[in-house]
Amino acid sequence: LAQRDILVDMIKRGNIDTIIAIQDQFVNNLSHFWHWQLSPDPAETNITLGNENNVSTFIIRGRNGSWLKGWLYNNQNAIYNNTDEVLRIIKYGFSANFKIAMVLGMGIEPVANRTATGINIDDVCINFDTLIQGLQCPTTTTVVMSTTAPDIKKPSIVIISIASVLVGLAVLIIIGILLRKRMRRNNRVSSMLTTKTNVS
Repeated sequence: LAQRDILVDMIKRGNIDTIIAIQDQFVNNLSHFWHWQLSPDPAETNITLGNENNVSTFIIRGRNGSWLKGWLYNNQNAIYNNTDEVLRIIKYGFSANFKIAMVLGMGIEPVANRTATGINIDDVCINFDTLIQGLQCPTTTTVVMSTTAPDIKKPSIVIISIASVLVGLAVLIIIGILLRKRMRRNNRVSSMLTTKTNVS
């Protein structure tokens, strides 16, 4: 099973052009390695790994002072690997949860701080527990997408509403049919009684 929640905010804030927050969750009945990776063009970029305020970081630097800086929030039991200029974050087990915040920009790179539920980057607050609700700081506009792999069943409200309406209609039709049969039966009985009364 796999699920991804992703938040993209393209409002420019100082040196930050775009903010991306991702939570990728994987579960399997077999224990194995899980790889989360980025593959920038090695001719155009270089990758630096580090740690900042108790959060693992990676920086992919490009031309003209451009960069993509990322923070792995839940870095417990995670291994970084940037062999062949491919950034890999590796976890092992029956499940893996990658909570990653990234920013794209130019110039001086921002600094982030860990919070109880996420990461603060300058004046931006990312809460991984409520990622689907967007950035948590005021005065922000975000585009939020949630994608779920086909294995995970999440019925939407629209489908539930349509199903409820159809079930309601089916019940009303059945009640109508039963009432109609009962009325016909009552009409036959009353006409038979009328006939018997007339014969007497």
